[in-house]
Amino acid sequence: MQLPQEHELDEALFWAKIFVEGISDAVIVLNTSNQALWWNSIAGDLFGMNENIHQKEEITNIIKQVEFTQYLTEREGGTIEVPSPVMPEVMLSVVLIPSGSLILLVAQDISGRHHIDRMRQDFVANVSHEMRTPLTVIQGYLEMMQQEIPAVLPDWKESILQMQSQMGRLENLLEELLLLAKLEGSKQSGSDLYLLNISELVTLLVKDAEGLSAGRHQFTLKVDKKLYMRGNEKELRSCFGNLLSNAIRYSPDGGNIEIQWYCDKKGAYFCVKDEGLGIARKHIPRLTERFYRVDKGRSRETGGTGLGLSIVKHVLIRHQATLKAESSLRVGSRFICTFPLSVIKLQE
Repeated sequence: MQLPQEHELDEALFWAKIFVEGISDAVIVLNTSNQALWWNSIAGDLFGMNENIHQKEEITNIIKQVEFTQYLTEREGGTIEVPSPVMPEVMLSVVLIPSGSLILLVAQDISGRHHIDRMRQDFVANVSHEMRTPLTVIQGYLEMMQQEIPAVLPDWKESILQMQSQMGRLENLLEELLLLAKLEGSKQSGSDLYLLNISELVTLLVKDAEGLSAGRHQFTLKVDKKLYMRGNEKELRSCFGNLLSNAIRYSPDGGNIEIQWYCDKKGAYFCVKDEGLGIARKHIPRLTERFYRVDKGRSRETGGTGLGLSIVKHVLIRHQATLKAESSLRVGSRFICTFPLSVIKLQE
């Protein structure tokens, strides 16, 4: 690759500075080697940058976040949230914008929004926790009523069964809300990470999935038995299990569900492919939002909570991984979890 001449860089930097004058956010101008060439005063304050120290310094030596380094390497678009290096209480939304031979790093202070999100998460977690006790009491009385009332009032049998069914859904919703609050509110602890035999884990999950399917679907399993991964077993079980249960819910009877676990030179992949209804392109960017439903009526009929893919997303974030969805209407969907090479190991 031919590097741009010095005068070309100077001209590009001149126009970048003109462009930045109309922006109220923090901006750092980088070259193709990710070195900081120039920054405005707002960036200097938020990132603690000094011209005598940080001129032509690599940006990863300024923003020392593993997630940011991965984002910088992959450059697949979108934004990333990182704390300010000099003010940890300040949360920044960062985006990279290519501009000819330069790259503009634009950062916006989102501390207010981040604080509101934290309050919302705490509220949901606290309410969910407080509801567990009364729900347990109600469930206990319903079980007692199921044993004794039908003999006296047989017409109540169906009503009690319906109440128990709805109680089960509510308990499941609370459990998922609490899990999601935990995933969002804490960092991954190294003591919870172990080298896992993903092949065995997936095989057990498929057996559970076959029970949920009750013979209505076929399952094809293609896994690399030598491919292990360092991770949290409980979280990955929830992540992979949610993808499998979704495939069952939205696949017609007789449909095939294919599960893959393999690796290449870029990373490791867990994939679930179904022959279901498919998802319209406009819905795909919002699939991991909590309570977002493509088909609200069908989701309720199949017992979905609307939290499954949100849980999947946060488990993957905690494992330095990403989720990608591919889908075609009336053909099916494919969900791909991509894990970095740093967390996998081939066992002989």
